[in-house]
Amino acid sequence: MDVLLNTFLLNNLCSLLKKYFLIFLILTSELLFATDYTLILSPFVDSVSELSSQERAELLSALVKEFSQLQRPINKKYLSEIKSILNAGIFEEQPPEKIAKVCVKTCLAVQDGAPREYVEDIAQGAFQNDISAEQISTASKLLVEMSRSPIPSEIYQEMIAIALRDQWTSTELALSLRALASPGVKNIDCRKLALAIIIFKAQHPNQNITDRTIQDEIHFLQQLETQRLQEADQIRSVAYSEMIRAVTSGIPEVVARELYVIVLNKKWSTETIKDLFTGMIEGHQLGLTPQKLALAMIIRLDQGLRGISVVQMIQEEIRALKKTEKERHQQAQQDPFFRHSLNQPLPPESQNAVLSQRSSPPSLKFMTQKPSRLNLKLMQSSLRRFLGVPYMWGGASPYGMDCSGLVQNIYREQGILLPRVSRQQFQIGQPIPPNLLQFGDLIFFNKYGYGYANHVGIYIGDGQFIHASASKGVIISRLNKLYFRARFIGARRIV
Repeated sequence: MDVLLNTFLLNNLCSLLKKYFLIFLILTSELLFATDYTLILSPFVDSVSELSSQERAELLSALVKEFSQLQRPINKKYLSEIKSILNAGIFEEQPPEKIAKVCVKTCLAVQDGAPREYVEDIAQGAFQNDISAEQISTASKLLVEMSRSPIPSEIYQEMIAIALRDQWTSTELALSLRALASPGVKNIDCRKLALAIIIFKAQHPNQNITDRTIQDEIHFLQQLETQRLQEADQIRSVAYSEMIRAVTSGIPEVVARELYVIVLNKKWSTETIKDLFTGMIEGHQLGLTPQKLALAMIIRLDQGLRGISVVQMIQEEIRALKKTEKERHQQAQQDPFFRHSLNQPLPPESQNAVLSQRSSPPSLKFMTQKPSRLNLKLMQSSLRRFLGVPYMWGGASPYGMDCSGLVQNIYREQGILLPRVSRQQFQIGQPIPPNLLQFGDLIFFNKYGYGYANHVGIYIGDGQFIHASASKGVIISRLNKLYFRARFIGARRIV
């Protein structure tokens, strides 16, 4: 009886083991092992036609070596992610070893559930900084999460870029980003909170960002906001009292009201506001034109006082305007027509326009019609200034920028606001054939191999262009390099 029972149990155990072994084979059939890498990775390397046979062999060898060192296998279906990274790495003129490392990190991030459309852009930072697969995955997932929040994209993208560059932990980045969209930060500018957290981490690189850290920064900003509101109320009260005093002293109400609005927008101190209105009243009593004196004082303040007090500046402007008015009155005595026009007051609309037009900065608008001609000297100066700025995904400042951020900055200084990303920039302007390229034209590339624009530079003549390289920052490159020629998809002339 015992023999029969043991035989029965043994047969059941063998059947069970066979069943689980089959399940194991099914589950692992999609996973790569070292012996598979050369065979499966070869087609991806061969698809890059711009490489020589030797370059292909070196790249394949680096890929096989890097994938073989993995502690856990990668599902075959995620290997397709390496194609875009191969293209980007070769475009960035990276060595095979670096390209292979970034390919592995990209595959691991996507296998971890990170969205590929964000992984590709963030993974480029690994060409320059030592970013792990976990960091790429976390940053990509947080980008999706933050895109559903009301926080402006340029704020959370910059924080992510800085966190990756400065090696924040995944927990620190998640806490910081979610704090920006938290209901508990009402009445606080999320831009200020992001900056406060970034500054804290820069000042304390060995100290982790925690919930307590963020709450301390929020409390600090709330105190500053309360103080700012109190100061703003005080400035508003003083400015209003001074406006009433000016009107009572005979200043035209429209001029006094316009000056009131300007001093609030400029956020000048209460002392400066009092001095300005006092100068207006004094000038009016001397017979000077109020709107002219107001405009002169505002321009001087905007230009800087250069070591003199506000009162001294006002007295200088009063003397200068008094001299000008005297000369005009003398001219009026000799010209009856001029004398008549001199005594005609400006209509209220004109008085308003004089102050508004001269004191407000020029507005920047998206391209809807052909703008004025480029200021080439200014553009040359801008390009020289940005050379050497490090690459930072999503960046658009002198501390770090990506390719479209560079182009947007250069054209903003021309008074032209372009869209933020290269694919949108490719949709505007006049198409230009390569043989007719001129200084300042935008040139676009299919960096990932998808067939659409995802990299942009500015042509500077002699077959050269300036662009923000993910591995080298803002540099000058030559268009005659094989890979640039192969990935070139078009040019646009904005003006």
